[in-house]
Order: sequence, then structure tokens, then C-alpha cells
Amino acid sequence: MKEFFKPTKTKIILFIIIAVLGFLSNALKINCFGPCPDNTIYTVINTIPRITSPGINALLRDDGFFMNYKPSETAGMVFEGIIHVVLDIIYWYILSCLILAVYHKLRK
Repeated sequence: MKEFFKPTKTKIILFIIIAVLGFLSNALKINCFGPCPDNTIYTVINTIPRITSPGINALLRDDGFFMNYKPSETAGMVFEGIIHVVLDIIYWYILSCLILAVYHKLRK
């Protein structure tokens, strides 16, 4: 277990790639005005941010994520934003560890 979470150069590089993908996928998300088209490309493009960065995506959707409340003051919004970003960073690191563990397992 200790080896699974131990930072290595490969894990850090993969973490950075996943983090950049997470931020970019939220920036490239398609917002539709009126009824959204019912096609596969639209669905795939808007599903990627939910997988790559669930916390930031929920924050941008303003649905309260796991806290289930919408803060009315600025301090609450900052606190919620910090928690969402920290959760995504933890998620990205665990995801990079998991990807490398599966890769090494399959390579053997």
C-alpha cells in the first residue's frame, strides 16, 4: 500500500497530464442555450469533465456537490471552491496511482 501512493517521476508526470486535462475539459465544455442537441458528440464532450474533475465540474454547475448547499456569502464560496479543488487534486493523484498500478500489473 505504501508503494502504491509513493510519489515517483512517472506518477507526477501522469498527475500533471490528468490535471491539465481536467482543467481544459471544463474550459472546453459545450453550454447550450435552449434545448440541448441529443447526439453522441455533445454527450461525450460534456461527460468528460464529470470524469476528469468531478469537484470543479460540480462547482461550475453550482449544485453544491457533496455539501448540498449554495453559500450566499463570499467566504462560503471561497471555502467551497477550495474544498472542491483539493478533492480533485486528491482524485487526480489517486487516479494516476491506479493507472500506473494497472499498467504495471498488465505488463507483467
